[in-house]
Amino acid sequence: MMDAVLPLARIARYSDVRKTAVESVLPILHGMFDRIIVGLNAACSALDDSAAEEMLESIARTQEALDILNDGALISDWEVQIHRLLTSEVHGLIRGWACRLLLEKNEIGTEELERLTRLELSPVTETSVAASWLTGLLKGSGLLLIHQEILWQILDEWLQRLQNELFVELLPVLRRAFSGFTGSERRQMGEKVKQLKQGTKETRDSGRLNKSDNVDHERAAKVLPVLAEIMGVRQ
Repeated sequence: MMDAVLPLARIARYSDVRKTAVESVLPILHGMFDRIIVGLNAACSALDDSAAEEMLESIARTQEALDILNDGALISDWEVQIHRLLTSEVHGLIRGWACRLLLEKNEIGTEELERLTRLELSPVTETSVAASWLTGLLKGSGLLLIHQEILWQILDEWLQRLQNELFVELLPVLRRAFSGFTGSERRQMGEKVKQLKQGTKETRDSGRLNKSDNVDHERAAKVLPVLAEIMGVRQ
């Protein structure tokens, strides 16, 4: 059903070669959206990696349809469900993408991003689940994430906790997550890596990440080759 709403939304907004009446399409779209919203959480439950990727593509197409229609009531109901996905027991990939979407829509701020990221990348979270969540968060333009200072700090901390064997196992997944960014975006991310090394990062979050005299720069520098390898950039 989610795959069907995008072509219908295009017809409703731009019409088609058959000059289909918008008035006949909109009621169908609204009825379909009602059913999608009711069943979204259940449809996202108990998915393996492959099914989660397919489901995410369908959710993304639904979001595109909503962007085309620009219907405030539908968007409001949809965002309520996306918020629910953030804390539901669904695949990490979908939770990460939900976080990314709400960040793009300014529905969550820096403090909430920090809370969610620390929760999803905490030591008690299974490493594969954390990697899936991070992959979902990284989908889309890298420009949104480049200036999220807290995200880079937490990612740094998470990478330092990984055992060598786990890192080698997750490296292909993480490289795929970063491969969708443009060369320019990856270069800017490389600059972030250099800033970590130089210990000169400054926060935009009202001094939350003020530089401390207790920072172990030698230890922090150990993660730099790891970040550079993931993002495919040169130090």
